[in-house]
Amino acid sequence: MAKFCAWCGKQIDDGDVFCAYCGRRADGSDVTAAPGSAAPQQPTQPQQPAQPQQPPQWQQPAQPQQQPQWQQPPQPPQGQWQPPQTPPPKRGGGKGLIIGIVAAVLVAAVGVGGFVWPGFFKKDDKGGGKIEKPSTEATEKPSATKEPKATDAPKATLAPKPVETPEPTPEPTPEPTPYQNPFSDVKETDWFYDAVMWAGENGLISGTEFQPAQQANRAQAITFIWRAAGKPAPNLQVSPYTDVKDGDYFREPVLWGFENGLLSTASDGQFHPTGTLNRAQAVTFIARALDGEPTGTQRSFVDVKEGSWYFDTANWALENGLVTRHDDWCFYPDDDVTRAEFVTLLWRAYDPSATKADPNPPNEESFQAHGITEDVDDHGPKDFKTCALSRADESEDIVTFTTEVSDYRVFESADGYPLVDGYEYRILTVHLVTKNADYGRTYQIRAFSDDYYNIWLYEDSLSLDDSGMETHTVIYNGVPTECTIFDSYDYENRDGYFYIDWTWTASVPKGYDGLVVGFRNSAIDIGGLYFDEFYTSEEDFALYRMK
Repeated sequence: MAKFCAWCGKQIDDGDVFCAYCGRRADGSDVTAAPGSAAPQQPTQPQQPAQPQQPPQWQQPAQPQQQPQWQQPPQPPQGQWQPPQTPPPKRGGGKGLIIGIVAAVLVAAVGVGGFVWPGFFKKDDKGGGKIEKPSTEATEKPSATKEPKATDAPKATLAPKPVETPEPTPEPTPEPTPYQNPFSDVKETDWFYDAVMWAGENGLISGTEFQPAQQANRAQAITFIWRAAGKPAPNLQVSPYTDVKDGDYFREPVLWGFENGLLSTASDGQFHPTGTLNRAQAVTFIARALDGEPTGTQRSFVDVKEGSWYFDTANWALENGLVTRHDDWCFYPDDDVTRAEFVTLLWRAYDPSATKADPNPPNEESFQAHGITEDVDDHGPKDFKTCALSRADESEDIVTFTTEVSDYRVFESADGYPLVDGYEYRILTVHLVTKNADYGRTYQIRAFSDDYYNIWLYEDSLSLDDSGMETHTVIYNGVPTECTIFDSYDYENRDGYFYIDWTWTASVPKGYDGLVVGFRNSAIDIGGLYFDEFYTSEEDFALYRMK
């Protein structure tokens, strides 16, 4: 009967005590082994004898390493003898079989690990087994297997597309809290309401009362302008005024105003902080703060004449919408300014969204606008009625004068009458006659010489020199212009008639057609009323245009 090693499962000769392959006792009953061999371990349960491992085959490129698992030993090539699958006979009470199986497993594991490759048993001619070196052909020459494709190679990993970071959504800006009116004496219906609200919101004024009708003084004015300019710190440290002291609330604004040309040194060395502020001073302070010293402006007001120290600043204020022209084309430079008026001037000057004053001139009203329909260009006979008083009995009656132009001339030069460039002289003589029933009568005739077309509505437009020469300011081509008027008369009683020759000599701009002269019944002028108030009928006037 064939004999097998209990350790490695190899067939050995019957008389062999130790296995020629593993060097251990073949029956497994003795732990004594050949030198260098390990003692067998007791398996926990019986296992089948290990099978010979097949030669390694060529494999695909290594896959990610997995946890190694135990495999069956490779089978010997087909055609070779295989040991029987039945376990070897029990020896030593079953101990040998267990040790043999464990040994077979260890040998198979060592062979797989590449340290020892067991030979295959092959029967020889005598029926015995001999050891042959295993063939390496299978391991050195892999079987014809399809070459791996290029697509099987690991693919290049593309860099991930950068993720765009979305722009953060800006948080909505909270709506500013509307400025609340703190002033008990300023109502929404007041004409200065918007200006005062702007001044309060921008720190020009504070408190609970504004006192809009109170007159503004010089200290308040320069302080308001300084605050509107952003409260700049002055470089000047020493006050140029004896009445501006340390601790005064207006000291810093006054120093700033002085070094920036808004103020100048007074003859008495004082600033007069509590002095009232007039319109000429108000617009001059603001103009100097914003535009330096404006020059080259065009005359815009009847009462602002060239040569006035405020001429340019008053016209600048009109051009920039700070002030407007009244119906009489006057600026009224000497009128005091209230706090409401001054704050309004600042609002219009500093706030681009402010409502500006209308710079357009008022309409030039004609006689026709006041109901006068008489043809002033007709220099023929005209009648007008007036009163006659009797010196003898102080009786009064109505008389009629017949008038007509007896002489009218226009010339550019005359002896004794120097002309301004662009002006011309016009001379008109009117002949009047009425029947004189009583030699001692006084006729209530008023020469129409101080109430002219385009000027008779304007206050303070007339000046009179010692010679009786009148200077009137008229509006010509939208610009205030002066005209000079001189009138004289001669009269006589003859043949029961009363005769008058009245002559007007005027120096007017060339092309100006607004000068109207004539007569009217002075009895209707008792109250000193204006032309449009006392004009009742054409019978009360005889009017002629000097054109």
